[in-house]
Amino acid sequence: MPEFTDRFQDYLAELARFNGARPNRHGRYEYQGFKLYWQDTTRQPYFIRVDGRRAGLVLLRELSRGIEAREGPSIQLAEFYVFPLYRRLGVARAAVRLAAGIAERNGLPLTWSAYMNNPPAVALYQAVLREFSELDRPWTVERRRGIGMSGLARYYYKMTPPDVLPT
Repeated sequence: MPEFTDRFQDYLAELARFNGARPNRHGRYEYQGFKLYWQDTTRQPYFIRVDGRRAGLVLLRELSRGIEAREGPSIQLAEFYVFPLYRRLGVARAAVRLAAGIAERNGLPLTWSAYMNNPPAVALYQAVLREFSELDRPWTVERRRGIGMSGLARYYYKMTPPDVLPT
């Protein structure tokens, strides 16, 4: 967990450019619920690996009840980070495909969001939506605008596998 935590801090520092977060007095960024990814079976942390090397990280969450699942159950791509050395190599798209596979195996849509002022993330997710909507058995893809809990404008994405009824 220590290496994951350190690399997650790198991610939060980079994300601060888009969400305005500030480090605490110890120089660390706060993330509500981070420890739960090692305690709660509905949350899973993953390292992305390329040729056996760590190339990024993903936090996945099963949303099945409560306000967070108000649009129905899903697998949420809660956080997603590709280390700078591995960007522009297709690693991010491959990782989203794997997350989509986990959602499909669970019979659930994959959901996530991105800050509208984060052009690299928005471009990646638009490409992923396009790819999944053009498959032989296309997924149902949705994108809508909204305001996140932080008060910042976000895009909300949802991809539903072909054999799952949209919620």
